[in-house]
Amino acid sequence: MSSTWVVTIFVPSVLCMANRSGIAPAQLMMPMAYAALISGMMTLVATSPNLVINYELVRTGTDGFDFFSFTPFGGVLLGLFIVNTANAVLLIPLALAVAEELQASPYPFAMIVALAASAAFMNPISPINTLVTTAGNYRISDFIRIGLPLTLIIMAVSVAMVPWLLPLYPTR
Repeated sequence: MSSTWVVTIFVPSVLCMANRSGIAPAQLMMPMAYAALISGMMTLVATSPNLVINYELVRTGTDGFDFFSFTPFGGVLLGLFIVNTANAVLLIPLALAVAEELQASPYPFAMIVALAASAAFMNPISPINTLVTTAGNYRISDFIRIGLPLTLIIMAVSVAMVPWLLPLYPTR
């Protein structure tokens, strides 16, 4: 199920839970949004950028990802380089062309685009963050304050881990 639909289903329940327990909705909404963004990187079908990346790999004659190919990355890595599916659609052909030009494996390039397009922590415009912005009474500065450190960590970890787990030039 799409992470956006999961958040849509849970917003009323979380608001009710916050109301009953006397907790400010702001303390629950952003953690729920981030959990949904992270879960979007756990399986091939959890978020549309993963499906777009897989389709482009298959379309160009490369083996696609398996259902759980994203799971090792989703638990550890988050990404914020690109905000949404439209950017993934625009960038995956470029990433695959760069890989082909370098005669490198397309997998690390595709994984970086998929990770980046699946997470948007500094921006209330992603569908999941939009759903919790009003309910949690968040401002853009809240997303930047919390999302910026996450983004810096994600950038460093992604650059280090993706080529290590998916080598650019695998040995056969």
